[in-house]
Amino acid sequence: MRKLIALSMLSAFSALSMAQYIPAIPEAGGLNTMYRTAPRTYAQYVDESLMTGLTQPTLITGITLRLAAGVPNGVVSNAWPPSNINFSDFTVKIGRASAAVQTASEFPSLGTFNSYFDPSASIVRTGALSIGANSFTYNPLSSISNAVFNPWGYTLNFTTPYLYTPGTELIYAVSHTGYGASPTQAFFASGNYAAGQTDAVAFVGASTFDSVAGGFSNPYVVQFQTAPVPEPGTIAALGLGLAALARRRKAKKA
Repeated sequence: MRKLIALSMLSAFSALSMAQYIPAIPEAGGLNTMYRTAPRTYAQYVDESLMTGLTQPTLITGITLRLAAGVPNGVVSNAWPPSNINFSDFTVKIGRASAAVQTASEFPSLGTFNSYFDPSASIVRTGALSIGANSFTYNPLSSISNAVFNPWGYTLNFTTPYLYTPGTELIYAVSHTGYGASPTQAFFASGNYAAGQTDAVAFVGASTFDSVAGGFSNPYVVQFQTAPVPEPGTIAALGLGLAALARRRKAKKA
């Protein structure tokens, strides 16, 4: 029943979605950590200076990537993936940074992924994940030098939206099992490390957020999917609808 309520709330928030915000991170290359054949754990720090487009409390409901422009580092030159890919587990954590990361405005050293987060951070999705064929489209004219980029692709939706407060930094981290030996991996748009703006770390191999980051990485160019915080009346109406649904389920059991 709890899962049903969470999914119903997510559907309601998605229906309210009105805006998207793209952190100002110039695309400089490609990275394939997030959707990779083998297990990986990855975390990215995003400074509040890159989030000024959000001026009021906002729900972040998902993350979207795009294929890297051009054909850098072996990125496939057509829509990707050519067939469905499946992860037995794909977990996402999001929240404010720890005091040490806030002070440094970057990851100051290699530690556990959990240590980078403020204690209030939370898991916003976990469990199996399937990404359908051709979820990411490719523009053959894309070029970093000419500032021609690929369209935004598949959205990694959260089961539980994250409430973002304007003027604060955030960290998101993903840990996944990999999708197997094929198809060929794609590279997604990434930027360069920028002191006081954005940073990333990663771990290679089967891992959890308790793992120690194995090294520094490049930050992704991401698009956060957002939705306004529902008005109290909307939340009340949603609650009534869920209550009615619960009564209906009980009646059927009776």
